[in-house]
Amino acid sequence: LKKCQKLHIISDLPEEEFHKMNVVPNVFSADITIDYIFWAAYAYERFTCQDFVNISAAAPFYLKQVYTHN
Repeated sequence: LKKCQKLHIISDLPEEEFHKMNVVPNVFSADITIDYIFWAAYAYERFTCQDFVNISAAAPFYLKQVYTHN
């Protein structure tokens, strides 16, 4: 994550937890709601620019919380 130039973290953890891991996001969002009008406009803009992603080859990157069991 330190190598990412543009890092947007959406989490329910406080931003300070990421700073403890030496991860400094460009944008941090907590307690957000999804704005469907924005995403529809964004999708339309990407469509008109013919900016497509091959979803059969795309792989999302999810950083999940590590759970330890005693």
